[in-house]
Amino acid sequence: MLVSPGNWAAIKASFPGIAAAANGNQSTTVQGTVGRFAGITVLDKEANSPNSEFILETHGLRPVTYQEILIALDRDWELKEKLKGRWFWLEGKGVENGGDHTLQPDGSLKEGRSEDLEKTVYIMKEDSNLLRGEERRSLEVYTDEVAVITNRRYRLITTIGSAAIASAVVGIPEELPVNSICKDARRQT
Repeated sequence: MLVSPGNWAAIKASFPGIAAAANGNQSTTVQGTVGRFAGITVLDKEANSPNSEFILETHGLRPVTYQEILIALDRDWELKEKLKGRWFWLEGKGVENGGDHTLQPDGSLKEGRSEDLEKTVYIMKEDSNLLRGEERRSLEVYTDEVAVITNRRYRLITTIGSAAIASAVVGIPEELPVNSICKDARRQT
């Protein structure tokens, strides 16, 4: 699917802040699967963190933050289906407190497990004296089977280093301000 002027207008119409941020730019063209929510794009490519960033940049995209992607996954069933069983690199470094957290409507996370596994995010920090390098964030979207067993849909991971190969590359148009989706979601709740 392509992000064309026709469906770009529909994407921008999802949230007023996104339309304002895009400043009428309708020339973004990306090969890949585009979620209906705010222009989130899933590219069927495997890549480590630096390669993921390069791929996104060459397509006029930037990495998503965990807040952006969690809101999009919560509201776009097709996007969630596309990403089940996959993991990908995110914008940002490090995580706050580990353990189970509940997804809030604005994309923030509140400590504690939700009764709804679709709203539960497990935060994991990889601690190892053997690993060296910069901390990087990634998100894994569990398959239905794993989600039922673990009673959670997502795992937000802080990894040391950037060599691991993710199973997808996920981005959003670079002209959109970081977390503009979150601001629009707050206005809608």
